[in-house]
Amino acid sequence: MSVLSQTRRYNVTAVLVFLLVAAGRVLVSADRLPPDPGYEFFEDSYRNGWLVLFKTEGGYLDVPRRILSEIVVLFPIRFTALIGTALWVVMCGVSALAVSVLVKRVTGNRLVGILCGLMVVLVPSASESQIGNQSVIKWFLILLVVVAISVPDEEMIATSVLGALIVASGISNPMTFVASAPLLVNLVTVRGTRRTTRTKVVIACFAFGLLVQIIAWQSTGSGIQKYAERVYWPWPGAGAFWNYNFFIPPLTCLVILVLTLPRLPFPKPSRFVLNLAMSGFALWSVTYYLSGMADRYFVIPQILSALCTIIYLKENFLQINVFLRVMSAVYVLVFAIAIVNWYQSGWFLSSGPKWSTEVDRSINECSADASQVTTIEQFMGGVELDCSTLLSRT
Repeated sequence: MSVLSQTRRYNVTAVLVFLLVAAGRVLVSADRLPPDPGYEFFEDSYRNGWLVLFKTEGGYLDVPRRILSEIVVLFPIRFTALIGTALWVVMCGVSALAVSVLVKRVTGNRLVGILCGLMVVLVPSASESQIGNQSVIKWFLILLVVVAISVPDEEMIATSVLGALIVASGISNPMTFVASAPLLVNLVTVRGTRRTTRTKVVIACFAFGLLVQIIAWQSTGSGIQKYAERVYWPWPGAGAFWNYNFFIPPLTCLVILVLTLPRLPFPKPSRFVLNLAMSGFALWSVTYYLSGMADRYFVIPQILSALCTIIYLKENFLQINVFLRVMSAVYVLVFAIAIVNWYQSGWFLSSGPKWSTEVDRSINECSADASQVTTIEQFMGGVELDCSTLLSRT
């Protein structure tokens, strides 16, 4: 079998596994709209079409998310929740495949590539509000930017592809600029780091995305901190979910960074692992400063911390001492328990009536009198629509 055939076989097998595992996470929430962001984006698309792509939300642009909303409203309104969930499954599977392929190329190990791809799909902290939520495309994009920037061999990714990815992420997430941390740190601290045309293009793409978001933010008059009420420490009775997902990812990234200290008797992490840890800790720190504790901000640092752990152990398992092996085993065991415990969508995503059932009920009501207003009930509030509008979208 040729190398090309083996690569295709790996990619097809991997993406099928990722898609199946992702689909398994939404079995109880597939036909429900995520309360955040709810129905608002879809209504904007229905009313304004493609003109709404550059409408800000919370003071910032989120163009890719609005593009997905345009796709969703191409289908009858009865399938809005299901199509949104299906888009999340596809995004999750494709993102996992991209991470898996890049890790496999860097490490030369297929199993490590598959495991790292599964971390994208199985991340425990996503169960609270991100599973099945097509609006989280901005976080998938920033994940891909981080992994692509962290790859030590520049020839693995074409400059045009990397630049386009950074711009796409930049116009969807103002936090994209944080992903440039490894590149900027290497330019300043690592001797011999090349200031090539590629480096200049990459920095320009980061700057462009940030500039676009600043202009959008200034035009709205919104504050730099999106949420007025912020929590910066676990509250009494917060529970395992909030404590585990809040503390473990940044501490893991921090441990990787500490391992680089020359006096410590542990194998040093590779440049790839170090870059991932640096980005993970930077993302956690900046989002924590701006918005405090929020499960949406746990997800990418948690994925990156898991990638760091897997790749570091692959590179150094035979060299690490007994203490580090035991600690690694405990870490992996606890992480596995978290994955199993928070595999399915949480109550926030799976509560309330199904979207299609409610739409069918409202259509039956409207069939009798198209002049009235109907409410499509969902968890944490309903969607009010004129019957004539609802019937036109069926």
